Amino acid sequence: MAQDSSKRLRKSLTTVGSIMTTGVVTLAAEENFSKAVDLMASGAFRHLVISDDGKKLNGILSDRDLLGARNRISEWRLLKVKQVMSTNLITVKADTLISDAVTLMLSNRINCLPVIDSAGSLSGIITSTDLLESYRDLLKELAAE
Repeated sequence: MAQDSSKRLRKSLTTVGSIMTTGVVTLAAEENFSKAVDLMASGAFRHLVISDDGKKLNGILSDRDLLGARNRISEWRLLKVKQVMSTNLITVKADTLISDAVTLMLSNRINCLPVIDSAGSLSGIITSTDLLESYRDLLKELAAE
């Protein structure tokens, strides 16, 4: 019985859609950079998806981007998000294998991938934290066998 549940868990944890975070916090590219700083300081996340309409992706702003800008630019409060965000987006779809997403993240040295649907609209985000949580769950399940 435990073996059957372990097989089901392993099968359910094979695609990005099974572990991605939905309800992603987005911010418009024209917003003040200080708003992004405030959002990240008060939220339990390290990546903001930059989207003017909540669906079409314009960029990603990570905690590293925030720290870098704050350390390099003395007048960082005057910046707009678009001046700091990363625009070289690598995205995946919900049916992407987790192993492929991990390969993309490792080879590009990034900690998140926006997840898009067939129309290119935002569906969610997969982060290194999502991956670690799914790995932990899988290990717990295997240990229970």
